[in-house]
Amino acid sequence: FAKYRKGTPFEPDEPDPDAPYYKVAKRVWEQDQAREKEARQALEERARRLPGVKAFTCIGRGPAVEGVLKVAKAIGADFIVISSSGRTGVQRLLLGSVAEELARSSPVPVLIWKSQPSS
Repeated sequence: FAKYRKGTPFEPDEPDPDAPYYKVAKRVWEQDQAREKEARQALEERARRLPGVKAFTCIGRGPAVEGVLKVAKAIGADFIVISSSGRTGVQRLLLGSVAEELARSSPVPVLIWKSQPSS
């Protein structure tokens, strides 16, 4: 899930207008902001559809496992739910598994929701 939190380390800075690459950086930043807004809205909608569940949503940037554990500690999470793409073989060896690393590193229980294979 995701939630925009203005004024936090999760909020990226707007590009410097004096930088030589400003026009490109500004376009990338705007596209990133639009994708983040869409993701935030979709995830908040999913959270609202969980009857009787108080869900916290957050979008973060940076190393995934460290970020999730930092937020979980900050909000006093009882448990963490994360999806898994279900990579196997060479892909898993090369890319690793964030969900698996999180489950091994977390001081609270982690529920790994395996996504359905795409057809």
